[in-house]
Amino acid sequence: MIKALKTETDKVLAEATAKDPLTRKVHDSYMAFKAKYDRWSEVSEEAYHIKVRG
Repeated sequence: MIKALKTETDKVLAEATAKDPLTRKVHDSYMAFKAKYDRWSEVSEEAYHIKVRG
């Protein structure tokens, strides 16, 4: 179910960003931020799990 939802979401976003330059700009900006956040999340979550596990 989650995979199907992601597939449909990607289709909708692709259509929306193709139609409107402002939507494309916002989407690209968000995805750039998310890429940085995802990397930070990997580092911070790893540190947390190491601390919890001991």
